[in-house]
Amino acid sequence: MADMDPFEAIRAAHPPTDLIENRTTFGGPDAELSIYDTYNEATHVRLQRSHPLICGMIRGKKVMHVESNETALPHEEADDAPTMIADAPFDFMPHETLIVPSGQPVYIDFPEAAPDAPTTCLTVEIDRDRIQQVVDRMNEHMPRTPESGAWTYDDLRPQHYRHLPDVDETARRLVRVFTEDRPYKDTLIDLGITELVVRLLRTEARTLLLVHSEEAADANGLAAAIEYIKQHLHRRITIDEVANAACMSTSSLYRYFRNEMGCTPLQFITTCRIRHAKTLLRAPEQSVTSVAYELGFSDVSHFIHTFRDAEGCTPGTYQQRHAPDA
Repeated sequence: MADMDPFEAIRAAHPPTDLIENRTTFGGPDAELSIYDTYNEATHVRLQRSHPLICGMIRGKKVMHVESNETALPHEEADDAPTMIADAPFDFMPHETLIVPSGQPVYIDFPEAAPDAPTTCLTVEIDRDRIQQVVDRMNEHMPRTPESGAWTYDDLRPQHYRHLPDVDETARRLVRVFTEDRPYKDTLIDLGITELVVRLLRTEARTLLLVHSEEAADANGLAAAIEYIKQHLHRRITIDEVANAACMSTSSLYRYFRNEMGCTPLQFITTCRIRHAKTLLRAPEQSVTSVAYELGFSDVSHFIHTFRDAEGCTPGTYQQRHAPDA
């Protein structure tokens, strides 16, 4: 028999006592995981916690009202860049992530909640001191470039991410860890929380580098490397020339890419090419062959294989799905 969906299992084990934001909570070392289910439409429901809150939508739709002290940086090129948070409400949908600073109130509307289709969200509240411990370990074991400065956590600015599959997967995996009864449960929770914080901090650092690579290229070696890659996607790029653009050795280039971007330079080049390929393929006049050569692939079959590995479909299939009349 297939395993029951963990959220269905939680509802079965903990029948709801409230129809609006029914909360089921599981504690762990320096963190608390909560599952919220709402069974009726509602508006302006308040959510506020004492420590940073990582929210992930599971099912349904929420409309969030979040007051922002500082607008998050938008960036069209990066799938994992934060969308802008202003005073205007925004939709919060499944697989999206919202980070709420300590003590900041959030007001929520539930336009689609129903008894047979509850709106479900998970939150992970992490003690600020625990986050700082992770930050200190990152600075010790995976330092950023001197120009980028030390790792820090911004507990003042809310951020909304539409596409963070690694963070979403980590948060969902924590649901099973928090709810299972194992002798080493606390250790697994601690590891999961560490992974979640590291992934979020890397995402923010990567976004800032991508957004500011052009203006920061003269002062930041990693930004210079990123800008060089972005400007030369049309041809073969070697690691030596990227290292030269960054004014660092190839070993330093690999180390700082791993630490700050969470990938190797070659993986980043491939990611940039696939991202740009998706943009080009949305134009019906572009062929798969022309896109392959425009992005520096010397062999069309290699482009098709690389694209399929990244996107789960061939470039031709992607183009058909995103045709104007599709």
